[in-house]
Amino acid sequence: MDWTEILDRGGVPEPPGRADALRRMREERRFVATVRSRSTQLVKTLRLEARDYSDALIKVRSMLAGHTLVRLAED
Repeated sequence: MDWTEILDRGGVPEPPGRADALRRMREERRFVATVRSRSTQLVKTLRLEARDYSDALIKVRSMLAGHTLVRLAED
């Protein structure tokens, strides 16, 4: 049984703003990754969209062939 069902059966109303919070958790946010080439030491900036920092890190790791991650930040 889900906790929302338990609260509903107990007569506890939905907390205000819950729908908005769930929507914000699911929408993608913009991140900026700075990477450095291992061979030439040139620095490059990549822009990507992800749900959270962990998801952004997974996406950046797939793009890192021959590069080292220097910085990952929310844009």
